[in-house]
Amino acid sequence: MKFALLLILLLTTQIVKAQDVSEYYYSNLRESPRVENLTNAMQGQLFFCKTMDGTPIPILSCNKALGGCRNRLSYFAQYILEASEKHDINPWLLASIAYNESRFNPFAVGSVGEKGIFQIHPKSKRGKALQFVRNTHYRVACQKEEGNCQKEVTDSAAELLASARDKCKEQLSKNATETQIVNAMLTMYNTGRCSPTKTKYVRKTKEALKLLIRNDLFSETESEFLDKLNYRIIPSCNR
Repeated sequence: MKFALLLILLLTTQIVKAQDVSEYYYSNLRESPRVENLTNAMQGQLFFCKTMDGTPIPILSCNKALGGCRNRLSYFAQYILEASEKHDINPWLLASIAYNESRFNPFAVGSVGEKGIFQIHPKSKRGKALQFVRNTHYRVACQKEEGNCQKEVTDSAAELLASARDKCKEQLSKNATETQIVNAMLTMYNTGRCSPTKTKYVRKTKEALKLLIRNDLFSETESEFLDKLNYRIIPSCNR
């Protein structure tokens, strides 16, 4: 049974590698994930090491989250799914941006002051409109909220990505592929300019997308997911 599971996972991983990950998603994973599936996928990217009994330990920024790492991520997963539905955005793609931008750390601060799990620029129109980005006292208070006030941040990021998609579709030729459109909207999210080329930001975001999808392939429930993580190589905390 274990061998069969590993074989299926290996074959699926090879399929993902053989295709552009965005096209793999759009052709095979159109259904929106449930909160638990997306939480599993996100949590799987944040394990730092495992104890002697095999218990995986998340990275420090998530391990110290109010209510625990999984509790925080379940809020973020819910926000991502709601914002994705509202703005007609791929939830996996939106989650991969959050991972690429902040590793799902709501209190990460970028090189020019970007904030939130989607690293909203403080001098942008959206940044100036978001309390979490512009108000230090508000951010401090958000540390005591289980969702860390990321609902508004997530909705703003999804709205920006949807706007980037629509603008880039207008600018690109009618023969533009799905891959080129995804590349362009990601580049515009990052730089404000549409470009169908595969930039470093696009590459890293698509790599994150591939990892999130791989994590989701393990299982649907938390207990099954953590059990199957034993097949993955997570370093020991005691080495």
